[in-house]
Amino acid sequence: MRNFRNYGDGVLRKLRGLVVVAVMTVCSVIAVAGPASASPTITRFQGLDRYATSAAIVDANYHPGVPVAYVATGLNFPDALAGGAAAANAGGPLLLVRPTDVPPAIAAELVRLKPGRIVVLGGVLAVGPAVASALQAYTTGTVTRVAGADRYQTAATLAAGFATGSRVYIATGVNFPDALAATAAAAAQHAAILLTDPLTLPPATAQALATLAPSSITIVGAAGAVSANVEQQLAAYSPTVTRISGADRYATAAAIAAAAFPAAKAIYIAAGGGFADALTGGPAAGASGQPLLLAAPTCLPAPTAAEVSTLAPTTVTLLGGTAALGTGVETLTTCASAPPPPAVVVPAGAPYLTFSATLTEGGAGTGYSAYINAHDANANAISVGIQTDSFSPQSHGVPYYIWERVQGGHFTYQYLAPASNTAMPVTLAWWQGAETAVFYAGSTPIANVPVQLNPRLFFGIEGDARISGDSVNDTISNAHVTVGTSCPTYCGLNGAWNTSSFNTFGLAAHNTNALPQNGANFTVTGTVTGLAAGHDWDSDVVSGIGMIAQYWAGQ
Repeated sequence: MRNFRNYGDGVLRKLRGLVVVAVMTVCSVIAVAGPASASPTITRFQGLDRYATSAAIVDANYHPGVPVAYVATGLNFPDALAGGAAAANAGGPLLLVRPTDVPPAIAAELVRLKPGRIVVLGGVLAVGPAVASALQAYTTGTVTRVAGADRYQTAATLAAGFATGSRVYIATGVNFPDALAATAAAAAQHAAILLTDPLTLPPATAQALATLAPSSITIVGAAGAVSANVEQQLAAYSPTVTRISGADRYATAAAIAAAAFPAAKAIYIAAGGGFADALTGGPAAGASGQPLLLAAPTCLPAPTAAEVSTLAPTTVTLLGGTAALGTGVETLTTCASAPPPPAVVVPAGAPYLTFSATLTEGGAGTGYSAYINAHDANANAISVGIQTDSFSPQSHGVPYYIWERVQGGHFTYQYLAPASNTAMPVTLAWWQGAETAVFYAGSTPIANVPVQLNPRLFFGIEGDARISGDSVNDTISNAHVTVGTSCPTYCGLNGAWNTSSFNTFGLAAHNTNALPQNGANFTVTGTVTGLAAGHDWDSDVVSGIGMIAQYWAGQ
């Protein structure tokens, strides 16, 4: 649904005491076989979970009496990416907490640290008010919160703590791998990290850059992560804009290490498939003058191994347990072949929302699609489905799985993999605390999509076509929504699917089995007519839509 950027303006307009518990964390030293002169000492920081690992890293790197400790959710990455650089700039660590409580290992570490003050990163869904209140017990100073309307504004607010003319690293706010390695470089250089939409510079980021007037801007990641358009926009804010990227996340991290730490004799290594351990470890590494490299679970990808060989470190620190970085990483063994893309990370616990349906996408012309989606009353939305687009360099006129998102007024999307015009089951699941959606094709998770939604939620089935003369012929069957946690007041569905109010330009949705809620079947059919010349699904809502709302205290 490429017109999803218009969803808010089009469709939504139509809706109206302290207990310290001892938890063991581990710092282990592993001997590596081989000549002493050629074999670095391998150290591992690990704990029973991501929180205990975070505490172990901080325990090894920071003395009591730090001026500040920054605290972020351990369930998502954006706030901590920018926050880690800010914490290092202020002389303190970054620690991870749960949205609803301070884990025992973190509590014990805060007791040891005695920070002068504590900064909470992100809104109340990321780190709840009860957590912020509990943190007051660990400092004699203030507990303050830095939060924006979205991840871009939160990072921009953090950048205000850096001196005018500071260096800036720019990374995509959609995914984490490129920015993980950048946290170490930023920490070492007292540089800020700002986040961007892949396609355009968010206003909050642009304003932060205008205020900061950075001496240099370094983009991390290839054009697929931070587009050439964003690179051109950045030129207005600094005389020096450069890009560091590689063929994959491992090569990008190695390139960042080579650029920022050319003579380092100690390094950190974290898992490239996840973010949790590196959120604390990256800033800690950079603050001690060490780069952060990424590894596969069982070996060093070739770019990582090459950078390790070039640096010839005397000490290598591994972040996380053996499930994250196994014995092949301990022995610095090079992978026999390029590791496959990391698996999609499914957040722990039950999702707040699960929306499933079977899509049979069809049509004719330059572009057509079939989607299911969820949105809130603030025009934040997430959509998953199948799209055929002859103008797309990914789709090339064949059906592709695709997700699309509107967050804080910004539209982003990503083609994922070839799909089919036959019946394809899809599921959209969303975890409220983690602010993460997972797109399932059948039972296989194929994408994580960070997105912040504010319940009450609304749900849609949709078919789209691009321009006048294009047609759509979709079947969307067995639509099923499970939503909410506070039952019966704020869960389930309200009323019946509405297929009469949201159809435009000749496209129309129809409920074909008359079921009012779960189990409903739909067709979306029609040929686009009446669309102005030069207009398409990027400029207008060109859709047939069925919609239903979350049950909300009787409404």
